[in-house]
Amino acid sequence: MEKLPQAIKGIPLGEMEKNDYDVLIVGTGAGGGAVLWRLCEQCKINGVRIGVIEAGDLLFPTNFWNLTKFSMEKYKEMAHQTGRDLPNFSGATQVFALGGKTLFWGGVTPRFHVSELKKWPIALKDLNSYYSIAEQIMHVTHPHTKNLPIKPTILSRLRENDFPEATNIPRALENVTSKNKETPKLFSSIHFLTVALSYRPFDLALKARAVQIFVEKKKMFGVKVISAQKREYFIKAKTVVLSTGTLETPRLLLHSGIQGDAIGHYLTHHSSVRAQGKFSSGITGRESILIPQIKGNPYQLQLYTGKNKVNFVGYGKVGSRYENKITLDSKRIDENGVPHIQVDFSYTESDKKVIKRMCSAIELASSTMGAVLTPIEGESLFLLRPPGDENHEAGTCRMGDQPSTSATDLYGQIHSIPDLYIADNSVLPSIGAANPVLTTVALAIRTADHIIEQLK
Repeated sequence: MEKLPQAIKGIPLGEMEKNDYDVLIVGTGAGGGAVLWRLCEQCKINGVRIGVIEAGDLLFPTNFWNLTKFSMEKYKEMAHQTGRDLPNFSGATQVFALGGKTLFWGGVTPRFHVSELKKWPIALKDLNSYYSIAEQIMHVTHPHTKNLPIKPTILSRLRENDFPEATNIPRALENVTSKNKETPKLFSSIHFLTVALSYRPFDLALKARAVQIFVEKKKMFGVKVISAQKREYFIKAKTVVLSTGTLETPRLLLHSGIQGDAIGHYLTHHSSVRAQGKFSSGITGRESILIPQIKGNPYQLQLYTGKNKVNFVGYGKVGSRYENKITLDSKRIDENGVPHIQVDFSYTESDKKVIKRMCSAIELASSTMGAVLTPIEGESLFLLRPPGDENHEAGTCRMGDQPSTSATDLYGQIHSIPDLYIADNSVLPSIGAANPVLTTVALAIRTADHIIEQLK
């Protein structure tokens, strides 16, 4: 069993049940960790009590990539295979552990393209300021070298020909100390927790599964939690932040009888294509290259070169539609008494066209680089991953101005219930073609600032 990093200590649920929390955070993934860090860093109000519950246990003290060689097979062994029971979203997985899916995240942290953000109900200037805060705390690399002289590499070939927007992949890193030496390693949400503790204390309970939210006269009252021993506890809180993910958050809301026309709807993710190629001439350098979404091109490509080979991962924009949704399956109840979910999801013809354009872009990038595509897994040149397989699902509690088309307001607060907030991928109104983690963290920090104002 791994040890909790630094001075983080879990406490029994029985102890948490005795307290009245000003803020209770449910879930410790990217959104929950960011809210906790910001509350601890910025809230100067004496006596504010913060609690955190996590459904899982400590799996790793840091991002898995920092510990051993990563493989998708290892990830699949450790993740909950939610998609096995979801024919229309068969690639979906969930991670119940301290840090959530950030434990297995590759750290890719681009901002959403401005053409996507202009459709959002938040001012671009406001969002950019929170992007900057998120990038600073996550130590995001900034490969802004487009106008600088560069060596004749694969990246320069792409820039000088068909892909002038190509750049190095920005990544989120944390400094890990080993043998009195600091080394940049891939970021996980556990870093948020350790930094948060340097500002103020908080209570943390592991193996504590939230199963129902209780609201009294439209005001937050508390959360029913079940321990690993199947004992029920009730944690009282004035403000609750749900950060349990795009699949779990609407499940919890719907099971709690919380009303909202958009809750569970507008499920989106990225269509994702994999491909591989070989170079005709010797290539020995390793490069990680991003061809980001730009106006008119609703897809993003990530290229990873190695010895005489290149791997491609493409992510395509999928439209946010009311018809793509999560509902409760009353015929299947889990061991905690909560219904399983059903997922209705399909691609439109427009989504399929984006997939075709993405494949064409990979072919062009391969040719520009001097590589030849080869069959992947012994079959075709392109492998379309099953929906949900890329872990970028979002939108089921989307934010917006109108309760008829959104679940939360512009600060992530459920429209019908003051002091009940959402801080995970589910609040994103759309995700374009970029990895959503950085944007989710930026919005979570913004939500935390709003909560602090409400506490005053």
